[in-house]
Amino acid sequence: MDAFEATLVLLTELSREKAAALEQALAITVNQETVLQNRQHLPEQALFFQEMTKTKQGLIDQILQSDSAFQSAFDRVAEYFEQTAPCYPAQMKQLQEWVDKVTGLDVAIRVQEAKNKQLCSAQAPGASTPSIPKTHQSEVLRRYRQNAKQTGNFRGKP
Repeated sequence: MDAFEATLVLLTELSREKAAALEQALAITVNQETVLQNRQHLPEQALFFQEMTKTKQGLIDQILQSDSAFQSAFDRVAEYFEQTAPCYPAQMKQLQEWVDKVTGLDVAIRVQEAKNKQLCSAQAPGASTPSIPKTHQSEVLRRYRQNAKQTGNFRGKP
């Protein structure tokens, strides 16, 4: 395997990792919509929403690291890309499929975030979710984390 092919493999792997993180971020963003749509304003809602936001922030950090690594790897082969890429059609096809998936997930997250923002704006000004007593916060967080681990939307402590 030559250096260009190795870089294509790296770019594909970075795209795959980014897609996985984006899928998790999308799932969290959809779950946030569910919390925002719930009109009962249960005390746990604010805590759930905060925990989801922390988890999503960790995923965003991971995505930004993948972007940086992708750009760095691409910059190393950029000047040879147009000439050399046609020599690796299978690798280029696989990379393009992952890039397309990443782009689609990014768009889906942006659309979902816009929906969530509308839901936040539509809620009555000054209406707040009641705070949850400190004694119950650890139990609520434990249940959230347990559920997130079971669904694959949690990677340790955010």
